[in-house]
Amino acid sequence: MSMPNAKTDTNKGNRYRYLPALSIILILAMAGFTIRQHLQRPPKNIRLKLASFQAALELIPEHYPDTDDEQLFEAAMRGIIESLDDPYSRYLSPTQLHKADETVEGRFGGVGIQVRPVNGEALITGLIPGGAAEEASISSGNIIVKVNDTPAVDLTFQELVSAIRGKPGTTVDITLLDPETGEEKLFRLERTLLELAPVKWELLQDGIGFLRLQSFDAQSVAGIRQAWRDMNAERRVDALILDLRDNPGGLLEVAVLVADMFLEEGPIVSVKATKAGVIEEFRAEATTMVGTALPMAVLVDEGSASAAEILAGALQSHQRATVIGVNTVGKGSVDTLFGLPDGSGLALKVATYVAGKDMIIEGKGIEPDIISGELPPAPHRPDEKQVSEWIQKYVEAKSDQKERAFRFLKELTDEN
Repeated sequence: MSMPNAKTDTNKGNRYRYLPALSIILILAMAGFTIRQHLQRPPKNIRLKLASFQAALELIPEHYPDTDDEQLFEAAMRGIIESLDDPYSRYLSPTQLHKADETVEGRFGGVGIQVRPVNGEALITGLIPGGAAEEASISSGNIIVKVNDTPAVDLTFQELVSAIRGKPGTTVDITLLDPETGEEKLFRLERTLLELAPVKWELLQDGIGFLRLQSFDAQSVAGIRQAWRDMNAERRVDALILDLRDNPGGLLEVAVLVADMFLEEGPIVSVKATKAGVIEEFRAEATTMVGTALPMAVLVDEGSASAAEILAGALQSHQRATVIGVNTVGKGSVDTLFGLPDGSGLALKVATYVAGKDMIIEGKGIEPDIISGELPPAPHRPDEKQVSEWIQKYVEAKSDQKERAFRFLKELTDEN
């Protein structure tokens, strides 16, 4: 099974290719020219556009004293990205780029909350053990209203996450809404260095193992192998639930390696570069970590995306596992994060993919074999009572999905 030479992230991106300064502004309009050609002799129209942009950066602050070069540059870059009409492409400031790198490595400064967007709100869905949020007795189900002095509604989800994270030892003010009471409360939390364990496991009854994969980062492969050894050391695993719910994705090569643990042959994913049109196929090798006769169920939900969809799709298309839950996000593109000379970066779509045996993910997602845990549309604030009721249904749905997977596998093992 061949692997890509550079790390490529199917969601956040982490290949840092430092581009020459002259190509910063026009990185999205370089078709037909190599970076070296831009450095040596850029076309006349490119030189004129760069000169015009530089003139604008000098003119505007003269007449609008409240602006500065950094502010204007970031606004221009974000405008370029917005013009692509691609929800996954984005511009990252130097601080955001650094935090993205930390996320891929599984270590970052934060307060220990896990958040997901729900109808434009930032809903806390879990806590990381040892974080400041756990010490402050913050509960899942609360909604983030404000980070420091900035209302959460004025931030994109990525900006909100970036604002909460930061250098260990520094503090951040987070205002939370308790949907049950309608009360808001301010928490001042100190950031600490957190290590997000990508893998959690437990042994359920009747020899059914439960393995939760929270992300596809640099620690995931080793974490899964260790979890499998630990489970079987405690008791032989007769069936396995692989939980990919609320897994936003991560590194492409990690998804391939994890799929190869459960498949002994056939395609895992085919990647087609958007620029060159070259298709690269990654296939399973004969050796597996888990025997292919072991019954498996995969849990997915509306938060499963990208690399999680590659893994679920590969296992489903080869009939290696039964997928249980609700339809996934439907992100069938590979994004790469390109570093720029000033320390900022661009996350751009560089390829599209199909999972397993020609399973198209983009815009469709993974359709489960067994539907479980469907939810009504999430209500909007300010109806706190409806929000509270929906959150309770959300928690119950997650529990029902896990129970459904357990019953499914128990029936299979009882038959055998």
